[in-house]
Formats: sequence, structure tokens, C-alpha cells
Amino acid sequence: MNKDFITWMKFFTTDNLEEIEDELIAENEIMRKAIKKYKEFIADEKL
Repeated sequence: MNKDFITWMKFFTTDNLEEIEDELIAENEIMRKAIKKYKEFIADEKL
């Protein structure tokens, strides 16, 4: 399977993002931005 696909699957299925955050970023640098956007999204109750 494609490594990027597996990284995204880990991102979408993890129960604890903080636990694997560094691993995801190491596998694919775009995860840094994805994680940042995700954290912004969950921090805003209106969203």
C-alpha cells in the first residue's frame, strides 16, 4: 500500500493523536499542517 495513504489512515483512525503526532509528521511533512488544522477545528466550539 502507498505510504502516504497509510499515514492518513493512521491520522483518521487514531484514538490518541498526541501519542502518534511525531510519528505521523516524520512519515509525511504535510501531517504537520493537517494536525494543526485539526486542532484549530476541535478547539472552536462553533465549528
